[in-house]
Amino acid sequence: MAALKNLLFLLAPVAMVMFPGSSSSAQTNAAAEVEVRTVKFSTVRQGGGGSGWLEATVELAVRGGTGGGPYARFVDRVQVSLSLAVRKRTEGHEFFRSSTELVSLEAGRAAVRFYLPPEILEREQVNTDPYAYLVDIAVRGRTVATAASPVLRSPDALQSFKDRVAQSAPGNDGILVPQYESPFMMENPGDTPSAIRKFR
Repeated sequence: MAALKNLLFLLAPVAMVMFPGSSSSAQTNAAAEVEVRTVKFSTVRQGGGGSGWLEATVELAVRGGTGGGPYARFVDRVQVSLSLAVRKRTEGHEFFRSSTELVSLEAGRAAVRFYLPPEILEREQVNTDPYAYLVDIAVRGRTVATAASPVLRSPDALQSFKDRVAQSAPGNDGILVPQYESPFMMENPGDTPSAIRKFR
């Protein structure tokens, strides 16, 4: 069965698109305080020069908390997790994962960014888009929303991807990093929420 799941993942279509959250690629609990609006990828350079980093931007729609009174507009302890697969130059895929926990989000929009360093992009000849991605949103440890790339639409492909991430990504921990651990920690101050910093 495990071999079949891996085969289904590897044979999935390669297309990768930037998408707004939809029923086929994003799932949100009915009463979710936070949902994923879009997931976008681009190549950015520090100070406008040097080698390019892969920037993943997860745009969130924040509805507000479930309580009343002055705290109704805020959602505390929101964890955003990103898992990626990139095609290796030779064969197979390389898997990465990262997460960040946000202090508090006010109702409206917010953007959470992750960065993959240029050495990986150059070594594996990665262009703007990874092969596949999965975003998980949790509030105080409770999963409220997910968003996945089109290649993971089928339940079998999604489960195969999760299994491969669990097996292979721990060896790459610390390579895909949240914004505050990257050279771009001071960029985009207008829509970047404060993170709870967990130093290794």
